[in-house]
Parts: sequence; structure tokens; C-alpha cells
Amino acid sequence: MIAVAHHFLLSPEIPDSSDKSVMKTLILLTLFLSSSAFAIKGETIDGHDLSSTCKLTFYVKQEAKVLVGTCTGSFLGNKTFITAEHCFEDVMKNQELNHKKEMTQTSFFTCPGSDKRYEVTDLFPMKNSGLDELQDMALMKVKTEVAAKPISLPKSETALEEALKNKESCYISGYGLDNQEKYGVLKTARLAEVDNHPLDIFGYGSSHRVRLSQNYADHGDSGGPLYCETPAGTILIGVVHGGVKGVKFSDIEKLSTSLDWINFHRDHVVTNEDLFKLVNRASSMCKSLQECSEALKKINQLTADTDKIMVELLKQTNDQRTEIIYHGEKSDVKLKDLWNEMIKQWEKNDCFNKLYP
Repeated sequence: MIAVAHHFLLSPEIPDSSDKSVMKTLILLTLFLSSSAFAIKGETIDGHDLSSTCKLTFYVKQEAKVLVGTCTGSFLGNKTFITAEHCFEDVMKNQELNHKKEMTQTSFFTCPGSDKRYEVTDLFPMKNSGLDELQDMALMKVKTEVAAKPISLPKSETALEEALKNKESCYISGYGLDNQEKYGVLKTARLAEVDNHPLDIFGYGSSHRVRLSQNYADHGDSGGPLYCETPAGTILIGVVHGGVKGVKFSDIEKLSTSLDWINFHRDHVVTNEDLFKLVNRASSMCKSLQECSEALKKINQLTADTDKIMVELLKQTNDQRTEIIYHGEKSDVKLKDLWNEMIKQWEKNDCFNKLYP
């Protein structure tokens, strides 16, 4: 059973006249709270710039009570935050209830040093991204400009892994329960023991997660950052996912395969998930076309004319993919035309049978 690391408190705003209902709600709440076995524990580090580590508050109506939930998120710039996808599910419920006028409160972020609320408007869970490797991540856009310093992203997966090697310069932060069982105060701990290729419950290892066995995360820490200080500045490495019931460890979702997706939504004022999926498919096809080209060359079945076409298609696709991902609204790419042309070349060269005889 996977436990989630956000926290619920009962709000007194909607009274309940039934003692039995109140007792039932409290019992369910207690069972929920006892199912999470992890917290940001260990040495608390002061003196860091934590202005990008913000608290996500949402409300969920359950029977006649309102549950106030908390997660943690990181501000990435351009009204964009990253948090855990299981937090997204609760925020979505909050937004739906607010839209139906069943609840006046809506989800919002608050950042250190300010009481200003940044209301969530757009939600982008990773499960809708079209990426092959799905992780417990979600992006959220807010209504107004954020008066906080954004945290930087790694330039590449290689840069991410290099930063993580020096764990003495890496930290985890969140608003969950601390060593003194205090809740809702931003805490930071230096990384202790790190497993960079942890096994899941089925015995499979993942290179896209980090497992912490000491300074683990608790209620309210979900979506919080794992970040490292590097010569180039502080960079975000991953977000808090969760842990297994009864076991004192927690997993961090690394940004290994999601950097393009994050950059795309952060850098576009109006984001379009379908456009990202198209870019991702074109990129995947581009990679396959490159493999096909190399396979055909090895068996001397690639003509010079077709090779030139493939090289040009690969260049155009990579250039246009970069334009879309990193240059926002400046792009006017005709990816569909390229996609169709790549399919023609793929079929013409019988790439599937050459690659997978």
C-alpha cells in the first residue's frame, strides 16, 4: 500500500449535528493520518533561500465537514508550480466543488515571507503528458504573478545526476510534521542515506527515483523539493512522492524524463497538452528514424538520397522541437507535415522489419 504525504485538518466552517457522523469522520481521519509513516526528519538546516518552496492549501468536502489539506510545491517561474500528482487529485476535487458553488474556498499557494494567496487556475498532471515514464508529478498554474524567486531546473539529466552525486550539498524541504511533531512550518534537512536505484514492491529498480531512509517525508511534505547546490546555483532535482506503509523511507521522483514537459508548460503563457504530445511523438519518431537510418547503413540498404532526406528530417524535427519547448509562443511549427513525411520515409525503407527482423 502506498501512503500519501499530504495532511488533512477538519475545518469548523460547516457544523455537523450528528455525533455519530462526527465520530465516523474523526475515525476515518485518524486511520488516514496513521497510514503515512514518514516525515522530513534529521538535521534541520537554516540559512537557505527557501522562497521558492511554497505551501499548497486545498479544501475537500467530506460528508458535512470540510477537510483542509496541505501539500508542498516549488515555484518554477511564470505562474507555474510543481507538486505531486496525488495532490493534484485533491486540488481537482476542490476546484470542481468550487465551480459547482458547493464550496467558496479554492486551492492556493502561499510562499515564504508573504501572506498573499496565489489561486490555482490550471492543472497539468503528468499522466496526461503522453510521456512513457509516468511519475507522481503535477504542474499547476496560478492566477497572478508570484512574488517569489523561482528555483532553477537542471539543464539535462546528466547535470541532474552529477549534482546528486554530492549529497552533502543536497536538501529536502516541506511543510509536514517535523521532529517535534509540529506541523505547517517549513523545514529543511540535509540528505542522509540515498538509494539512487530503489526497488519497488514488485522488485523492479527505477533510475527515475531516489529513496531516502532517514530524513523521510510526512504529512504535508508531498510535492516538496529535493534540490542541490551546485557551482551554477541551486537546482531542483525532484519532488517528494511517498513511502510504503509501515516502512520508514520515502521516495523522490527525479525530473529525469520530465524536463521537456516542465519547460513546455512553464514557458508557455497558454499551455496546450495536445501540442506537447505531438512534440513528444515527433521526438520519439525522430529517435526511431535515426535508429532505422543507422540499421540500414550497417546492411548497406540506405541510398544516399534517402539518407539526405532522413538527415534533414532529423535536423528539422529537433530544431522545431527545441523551438516549441524552449521558446514558447514564438513558435509556428508545422509538426504534422514533418510527422507525415517521416512516416513516409519509415514505410519506404521498411524500417520496422530492418530494426526488428
